[in-house]
Amino acid sequence: MASAVKSTVTTPFPYVVGRMMSLKSADGENISVTITNIYPVTGEYPVTPSTVMEVQIRKEKGFQKAILKLFDRRFGYWREREQRISASECPHTQQTEAAWQDYVRRGSAEVLFDCFSRIDEDEGAGKFRRLYNNDEKTEGERLAEREGSICYSNQITHAHEVQVYRELQALQGRCIPRFMASVTLDMPSTPPDLPPTYFEIRGILLQKVCGFKLEDLRSELPNSPLAWEEIIQNAVDAAKEINRAGVIQMNAGPWNVVVARLDEHTFQPFILDFAHSYIKWQCDEMVGRGDWDDKYGPDPYSFNDNVQTWHNPKCIGFIMVRDVEKATGHKLRINWDISDLTSDSGWILVSNYTLAGPDRNGRYIAMT
Repeated sequence: MASAVKSTVTTPFPYVVGRMMSLKSADGENISVTITNIYPVTGEYPVTPSTVMEVQIRKEKGFQKAILKLFDRRFGYWREREQRISASECPHTQQTEAAWQDYVRRGSAEVLFDCFSRIDEDEGAGKFRRLYNNDEKTEGERLAEREGSICYSNQITHAHEVQVYRELQALQGRCIPRFMASVTLDMPSTPPDLPPTYFEIRGILLQKVCGFKLEDLRSELPNSPLAWEEIIQNAVDAAKEINRAGVIQMNAGPWNVVVARLDEHTFQPFILDFAHSYIKWQCDEMVGRGDWDDKYGPDPYSFNDNVQTWHNPKCIGFIMVRDVEKATGHKLRINWDISDLTSDSGWILVSNYTLAGPDRNGRYIAMT
């Protein structure tokens, strides 16, 4: 009885300060790290689907600080999203892990991932989550395939973010953190007879940007409207550079900008987190697919139209200008024009849940 109860207990979160881990880079290098800080997924660190922590990398001559993002299917965004969609709890447990291991052992996981991949290639990235149907499967198969969906989602999200950093290589260390390595971490207690690709935890190591969140600007630099204006404008300009390089963030905002303090009077904003983003060449490949009716608006896969819709520079600048004016009365002058990137209809997504549009005086008003 005790064993049955234990099999349904939620897997405890294993990442704690002080834990040492051995990572392996994509080129086979062993990297030893020690966790020094854990960032809550929805708390201090910018919104991201991965488990995020600060680590120290052991070097021959000391240590190097870095950020480690782990796409661990046992925790994080994709499992929480699965719970919201199914309207039922689906924590990772010994029972779910046993079901997944059995599914992989039968060779079913390879077939499942091939099916997901074909759906995404035909219908667009991520569409497998809506179009794959397992209603006629047994409860055990559905349990395993749900685990497979979470595993696949984490794998393609990791691969996508690695690709984005490659696309933005010229901006690394200037507008975005430097990409250090794509890594894997072995999941404990994985049977040796099973393919590791379905069980390894993938991750990325990034430059640790020492600074403060852009949304904390007023408290970090009180009574400094000129500095506020310069820093916000630099963050907006960094977002433009990223768009110009062919990437659009889907969760752009002050919460995903860290401001590095270079000296007493010099600051440099860094934009973080590209797990949820569009890449231009991927959008271009999808334009014209399906039976999209122009009366409903522009083709949803058009990169230029998505630059306009998501309007990353304005999502950062508008929110900061609004909050500063509301709190202090200062009206900052920020240029978030993107006419050099695409035509601008005026409506933007301030977040995944809020639209903003211009009133008759040209000022942006949030509409929830």
